[in-house]
Amino acid sequence: MGDWLLNLPVVWMGVLILGAIYLCTAALYLIVSRFAVGDRARAFKAISPGILSPLAIIFALLVGFLAAQVWNETARRRGGESRGERPPRRRTPRRCLSG
Repeated sequence: MGDWLLNLPVVWMGVLILGAIYLCTAALYLIVSRFAVGDRARAFKAISPGILSPLAIIFALLVGFLAAQVWNETARRRGGESRGERPPRRRTPRRCLSG
C-alpha cells in the first residue's frame, strides 16, 4: 500500500511527509485553540514550550532511522562495493564449455 511513497524521489517524499505533518499540526492547533477557553487556555499556553523538546527528539530519531535504512538499502544494492568487496564470480555452466 505504501510502495508509491517509498518509490518517490527523496525530495518529494520529504515534501509530502512534511506537508502531512504540517496539516495534522494545523488541525490539532485549531481544535485545541477552539476548545481552550479560560483556565484551559492558560494551561495549554504553559505546556506548549515544554512539548517542543520531545518533539524535536522524536523527529531526529525518525530522520536518523530513515537515513540508516536508505544507507543500508544503497549498500545492499551495490553488493558490497563500498566495502571493497568484489562482486561474486559467476560460474559458467559445464555444457557451455564442452563442445
